[in-house]
Amino acid sequence: NFDDDFIALQFGERIVSKRINALLSRSKRIVVSQSEERFDDDHNVLLRIRASPSSFLLRLMNSVDLQLANGMQHLSEVSGLVGDFYKESFTRELESNGVPSEALLAWWITEMLPDDSTVFISNSMPIRDLNFFGTDSKRLKVHSNRGANGIDGIISSALGFMIAQGRPVTVVIGDMAMLHDLGALHEVQELMKRSLRSHDGTDAKGELGLTIIVVNNGGGGIFNFLPVAQHKEFLTEFFQTNHTVSFADCAKNFNLRYSCATCTGDLKSWGLDPPKESFRMLEVKCKSLNENAEEHALLQKHLVKFLQK
Repeated sequence: NFDDDFIALQFGERIVSKRINALLSRSKRIVVSQSEERFDDDHNVLLRIRASPSSFLLRLMNSVDLQLANGMQHLSEVSGLVGDFYKESFTRELESNGVPSEALLAWWITEMLPDDSTVFISNSMPIRDLNFFGTDSKRLKVHSNRGANGIDGIISSALGFMIAQGRPVTVVIGDMAMLHDLGALHEVQELMKRSLRSHDGTDAKGELGLTIIVVNNGGGGIFNFLPVAQHKEFLTEFFQTNHTVSFADCAKNFNLRYSCATCTGDLKSWGLDPPKESFRMLEVKCKSLNENAEEHALLQKHLVKFLQK
């Protein structure tokens, strides 16, 4: 519980979580960010410090009293323990050769991508899972686009971002968001043709390459985490939007290289080095919507027990 007008130290700019934003709207904030942008929707930023989180914390550790420094050290140790717990849990799941969970997939993607990779993350569950379960041992350039409703235009946005950056991009997208932007695969096809026509495999803006990782759980998974999940009579028919679309056929129609993982053994055989001059779709068929929600809850329960030891 927090009293109104508490002081919050925020690193970075916009926060996507509605719950955290609702909490921060009652606070007075000190924002530490390297960005020149000055977002302050709630008009409650007391101080803005332009610096990287690491340089700010190093200076802070050298100037605060011992008790606060010890507290910050404790938080760092807890964060390390959480990372160790996820690594042990997901490594064990990866070796099981079972159907992948979405939590495992988020961890695996951040483990497999090389340093300095560029990732474009879709909304709903992918961005939440990578935030919670992704490893922080890599320096990844992570971007996203909220869009009008959070589900529209993800591939189109990633294509524009790839062209502007002039470097390969890995997109992590849910099945429903992918279905809402299938038309963008036509532009992917056109970019492939232009890449083949170029003399050296590059265009004027740099090296292009797109890996689309489709997280397919057969519907809209986030609704199993919302209050509507308590109403089973409405959940399946009106919210989960189950489908049987073949993403293999979608990829074939637009001449995309395609691979599908149905077990963790398939994941282990993949590499995620961003391919230059290459456009591909990697589909991961994950556990069912209900199993996914249960796995998340069980993972959190085991994490709490682990930290309480």
